Amino acid sequence: MKTNIVVTYFPGKEEKKIYQEILGERAKICHLKDESENERIPLINAAEIVIALSFSQKEVHPKEISHLKKARFIQLIFAGADNVPFERIPENIILSGNVGAFAESCVGAPLKVFGGF
Repeated sequence: MKTNIVVTYFPGKEEKKIYQEILGERAKICHLKDESENERIPLINAAEIVIALSFSQKEVHPKEISHLKKARFIQLIFAGADNVPFERIPENIILSGNVGAFAESCVGAPLKVFGGF
């Protein structure tokens, strides 16, 4: 049986293709931004894995969070978790950020500006 994955943001055409190529054989991938409000709740109910940019209210409405009944894992694409309403996330769900994802570019910019001190 395929794992239900919900993507909360609107990935571009190429990114959707990558998701399908990498996960398509093992997972059913649903994109919340492609769905109406009425269709979102059943998808969230069935989600085992959630992929979000930052899990902000623009991606997942606070009322929808309570429907994460089967979710085991939330992956944030962004490094920070400032938008995550931790108090609403069930304790059994593992939340993973992308800490350090932009570290090289964050360090690289000042080094380039200041000549690599």
